Amino acid sequence: MLDLEVVGRIRLLDERGRPFARRALDPEGLALDGGRMFVSSEGGANVGPAPFVAEFDRAGRARRRLELPARYLPDGARRSGV
Repeated sequence: MLDLEVVGRIRLLDERGRPFARRALDPEGLALDGGRMFVSSEGGANVGPAPFVAEFDRAGRARRRLELPARYLPDGARRSGV
């Protein structure tokens, strides 16, 4: 078994450089690639933000959102999306 030591934290910031609003981020996955982080957010079916995958720098600033296929985006009628 491996030990884990938390040595810090990074606050994720939206595209305007502000902390995400309450319930605007539901992170489900994290991938590191050099100086970049990719974070997936599940979103909320009909009551919250749409799901997204975004690229962040190592300071936690959002750089861009990756385009998701329409089938992953809520349509308001519960026929597609989360």
